[in-house]
Amino acid sequence: MRFRRREILAAFSAVPFAAKAAPLEAADAIAVRDRMQAELNFLAAPGDVPSLPGRPFSGVPILIKDLLDVKGLPTRYGSRAYEGKPATGQSPYVDALQNAGFAIIGKCTTSEFGFLPTSEALGTGPTRNPWDTSRSTGGSSGGAAAAVAAGVVPISHAGDGGGSIRIPAACCGLFGLKPSRGRLIRVAPPPPRPVELGTQHVVTRSVKESAMVFALTEDTAANTPIGFVSGASERALRIGFVEESMEGIAPSDEVRAAFDATLQLLGSIGLKPLQTRWPVKRGVMHDFLTYWAEGAMMQEMVTPKPDLLEPFTRALAEHARRMSPAKRQEAVDGLLAASAAYNSWFDDFDIIATPVLRTTAPKLGHLAPTVPFDTLYERLVEFAGYTPIHNAAGAPAMSVPLGWSPEGLPIGIQFAAAPGRDDVLFDLAYRLEAAQPWADRKPPVHA
Repeated sequence: MRFRRREILAAFSAVPFAAKAAPLEAADAIAVRDRMQAELNFLAAPGDVPSLPGRPFSGVPILIKDLLDVKGLPTRYGSRAYEGKPATGQSPYVDALQNAGFAIIGKCTTSEFGFLPTSEALGTGPTRNPWDTSRSTGGSSGGAAAAVAAGVVPISHAGDGGGSIRIPAACCGLFGLKPSRGRLIRVAPPPPRPVELGTQHVVTRSVKESAMVFALTEDTAANTPIGFVSGASERALRIGFVEESMEGIAPSDEVRAAFDATLQLLGSIGLKPLQTRWPVKRGVMHDFLTYWAEGAMMQEMVTPKPDLLEPFTRALAEHARRMSPAKRQEAVDGLLAASAAYNSWFDDFDIIATPVLRTTAPKLGHLAPTVPFDTLYERLVEFAGYTPIHNAAGAPAMSVPLGWSPEGLPIGIQFAAAPGRDDVLFDLAYRLEAAQPWADRKPPVHA
């Protein structure tokens, strides 16, 4: 069932209290934030922006990733190259979250400019995973995922330019949906580049909370709104699955076992997944990283203190500079061709299932910005080879916490749909949540 914006508040009030994000007094939320910060290091800057009353999420504390401006709070983009002066304005997406009633209690950590799928920025130091503090939270929305998994806040803002919602959700045992391109309110007008990669949303413990925030932050001027998807339907869903990454790399044994168990779970709820294969040619990850590198090169040119940029950011920019304009255009053409091929997949399927990552959360340091560039480049291709295609194609994809390693680490399973069919993913997510609930699992480090 779906609701339009004017019906959302009434629909949400009918949700059982346990399914809602429980409001906290601001002082209590800030006390929890400060206590847990010492153990996990998820906070880029403290804040205390009051909640608006009478809204669906009034009184619910939230963190904003340190890539967006919040008026009165510093923005450093995870970088030592920015002084972090208080912002004099803020992103339209942050406006939407405030209008939903959230109380902003700070900015959360990220990798420098969101370039790495971990949150180990040199300026803030590593953010630690509450399931095992020797491991990465994933990234780049790692501070968001750590805070939600540890019970600091029930919901946190996150952004995804190549997997940065789904990867930390997978590493930290959360639900994380990357919306279709342009479906939710943008942080700014679309960039003047051929492929718009980034989208905004949140990481949560429950599907319903994610769906609620989605409905309240839709860009209704640009789209016919999906509205609040409040539960599952009984429609048949054609599900395909692929086990290897786009570059043909097989998952680890523990991820494969979790993925196989998910296929069995789908069968138990009346869905029959069929094996398929990636419709894209090998090399998409390299095209993506070339396009990513061009973004780093552009960022370096406008950074006030480029000598303070991290080694990986500077090496990524240099990687782009070494390429001819024709070579960089080949990468753009490759992404556009891969996007068209990806979208044609959905002539035969409603949803495609894959792992989110090749492994569970890696040890801190494995993806750190100080790792030699060539080594780190290969690790990125291996670790995160399932997620960037959805950003290039503008398609929705979600990480659902359905697997657990023998060591007790969460394993996310990815489900993706055609651009604009975010509602289909929410529909399936509700079914999976009912069949195999995850919200009661708590990590060893928890508020």
